[in-house]
Amino acid sequence: MGSELYGKRVGLVGLGNIGIEVAKRCEAFGAEVVYYDIVDREIYRKLNLEELFRTSDIVSLHLPLNPSTEGIINYDLLSLLKPNAILVNTARGNLIREEDLLRFLKERKDVVVALDVFWKEPPEGEILKLENVIFTPHIGAQTKEAQRRASIEAARIIIEFFQ
Repeated sequence: MGSELYGKRVGLVGLGNIGIEVAKRCEAFGAEVVYYDIVDREIYRKLNLEELFRTSDIVSLHLPLNPSTEGIINYDLLSLLKPNAILVNTARGNLIREEDLLRFLKERKDVVVALDVFWKEPPEGEILKLENVIFTPHIGAQTKEAQRRASIEAARIIIEFFQ
């Protein structure tokens, strides 16, 4: 059985373009939105990573993968998650340290992790056997509308380059 967003605290790790869109949708369903980012934004309450993990019912990752974010989600941070929390990663697999996540999920069966991205494609190994992991295909942009927008944006960039 599922759970409503209404009345929940959703912690967004990364509040760029995608994070802001996720925040709007969470708010529309009555969730409180907090965030962590290196950039300050006035529209939502900013928390440090530890407080965000400790106080959020749902944590959703929206960071780019670069040297400063690779492995940013480690065992110590995961251990702060509330009972029955949900962690969602639709950004990049390597934001989470794989071995730390495996260890954590074996210890904390109450926490559910939804992964749309992986360390290796397709995912393999021990994580596939865990009951508290949900796997989804990373195909959110595979719609006619999204492909049209991407094509228009690519054409705009090419035209801009030659002007």
